[in-house]
Amino acid sequence: WKRIRRGVAKEFAAVFKEVLEKEGGYTIVDEPAEDVLLIVPALSELKASALDLNRPGRNTVYVAEANEQHGTLSLEAFDSLTGEILARAVHSQAVREYGGWQYSHGPWQYSRESRVENVRLARQMFRVWATALRDRLDEFHGK
Repeated sequence: WKRIRRGVAKEFAAVFKEVLEKEGGYTIVDEPAEDVLLIVPALSELKASALDLNRPGRNTVYVAEANEQHGTLSLEAFDSLTGEILARAVHSQAVREYGGWQYSHGPWQYSRESRVENVRLARQMFRVWATALRDRLDEFHGK
């Protein structure tokens, strides 16, 4: 679980940094200052349907509904100097791709595909949230 948590946190931070800093022009800092917003995210109910088998030997996996991710983001925004809460949001997101029955054979191939697919769908879900946050910040700043 620790590996999964670290991986999710890393991808979440990377997507938010990309959307807010690179695409939105906002500066992400590590220290409180004037005109700095402290954003505290919390992910819950994170679910990935792509299996991640990493067992020796041959494995055959059948899944009826492939490529689904679900998660809930709770986000609080504070004035970084005063600690005053300025905004709170909660949003559930589901990302699904339907392809009918999916067959995969062999432990290494399926594990790689599952891990890659889980990361891709998680990043897609995180991008929706990061873009919504950037859009609200843009509205606030009159962009």
